Amino acid sequence: MRNRYGYDPDDPNMASDGDYGPIPDGRYSFQVMEVKERETRSGGLALNLKARVMGPTNSGRVLFNMFNIRNANPKAQEIGLKQLHSFSTSTGIRRDWQELHEFTGLCFDGDIEQEDNGQYGIKNRFRRFHRQSVAGPATMPKAPEPPSTAPVPDDDSTPF
Repeated sequence: MRNRYGYDPDDPNMASDGDYGPIPDGRYSFQVMEVKERETRSGGLALNLKARVMGPTNSGRVLFNMFNIRNANPKAQEIGLKQLHSFSTSTGIRRDWQELHEFTGLCFDGDIEQEDNGQYGIKNRFRRFHRQSVAGPATMPKAPEPPSTAPVPDDDSTPF
């Protein structure tokens, strides 16, 4: 029986461990789930990206990125703002965007790599952001052409 938080200890889906380990290095297509503002531990400001992998593999997995946009360290702030610019450009959002919710649902491609930061072990990080190409990694292959309905010639009508 579910409690008021929706938890049901007898639900067989709760036993599933799922795969939450890092995905392999490579270029993936993503869709933005949300971008949120948050204060950093040092009193700065960061934007947190939450994006779902759309393909070509690992579809449905969720990855995160933090853009450090206000920081006491000028170099950290510069890097964060450059990353934010690259991300914004990759989504095709209007140049004069004002609100974070405007990113929701937009798509982009990203180069992902695994990184071991020591404290949390191996995790994924966005190395680069790219505009999603028309024939991007998540593009489904074309369906095969239906068989021709033209009549097949008799053996007598073949020219050779």
